[in-house]
Amino acid sequence: MFSVLALVATCIVTCGLTVALINSRSETYSFVAASSKKMQTEMGDRDTTLKLAKHITFHGLVANNLGNNVYEASGVRIVGDSYYVVFDNIFDIGKMAKDLPFLSTDNVLLTLEGQKKKKKDESQYEGIAIDLDNNIFFLAQEAVASKKSDRYHANISEVHMGSESYRVTRACLTEIGFDTDNKGIEGIAHLRVNGNEYLLGLCEGNHCEGGKKGRELGNGRVVVMTRDGDDSRTCSWKTVQIMEIPKEAKFQDYSDIAVHPGYKKGVWHVAILSQENSQIWLGKLNIPEEKNVNATTHRLHWSLETKAVYDFPKDDQGNSIYCNVEGVDFFNDDLVVVVSDRMKGHGEQPMWCLDRDQSIHVFSLP
Repeated sequence: MFSVLALVATCIVTCGLTVALINSRSETYSFVAASSKKMQTEMGDRDTTLKLAKHITFHGLVANNLGNNVYEASGVRIVGDSYYVVFDNIFDIGKMAKDLPFLSTDNVLLTLEGQKKKKKDESQYEGIAIDLDNNIFFLAQEAVASKKSDRYHANISEVHMGSESYRVTRACLTEIGFDTDNKGIEGIAHLRVNGNEYLLGLCEGNHCEGGKKGRELGNGRVVVMTRDGDDSRTCSWKTVQIMEIPKEAKFQDYSDIAVHPGYKKGVWHVAILSQENSQIWLGKLNIPEEKNVNATTHRLHWSLETKAVYDFPKDDQGNSIYCNVEGVDFFNDDLVVVVSDRMKGHGEQPMWCLDRDQSIHVFSLP
């Protein structure tokens, strides 16, 4: 009788330990699975992350660098079989073959006609756009001082591109002003609607402001402008509407804008980039059909609509490695091209940002 009771007691203890061990292992597996899922979430999700298709640095593209060894890329446009790239530290404009051949003479730097180069000259070019109908390029300097105002205004130069150089044919300031010279227009796009010409100007800061207000997330703005006057001495890009970027673009800053014609009349595909967030917002620009519109006096009712917000790829630790994305354009309906600025020095950015800086990248959309 004693032996039977002892056996039962032993079984109860052993079974209890086994159950406890199983429960403990189950909890451990659950914890590991949850931690793994959390880590994967921090590293990004397959369905919301861009996939790299091609990448090369500007140092590996230009055979004749004209003495340049720093490429602070800030904007890009695809025209025909070439990428045109502006840099905010130099006046030279990159014209790169679309297949991005290594150190090829097909990749050139176009110089500014009449410019006497000085080592410390910086272009402050932040955006590039093109009027495809007339083959006129537009280059945006973020914010410059004006004799007519105590505020800073973006300067929009119209240029003709040659095979070795480019020539400025007209330059007009924007009507919209800014309090500082480093929080102005960060990207531009060109449109023709109902025969009228418009520029979309992307403000770098939220509310088109700097400082604390400029850091209020999700308050991005696009300024719709049309040129008033033809003479460089008196012309300006007049504001005809300021569009709110949808709240889904909850960005700290906004670094470039691109538009691409949609299949439906009155609808344009739009891409807006954020350097600080290492993300891209994709959406639609809806333009109601209107006739006999005077571009300089008519009140527009354009609007932006969200399609998706995508992340740039991260490393295995969940770190943003595309730290300096500054320019974007549509390659086609499935691909975008992006250019990256130089990484910030003196410890302002981690060293994992170095590999992708001063580069051009092509990404596939999810």
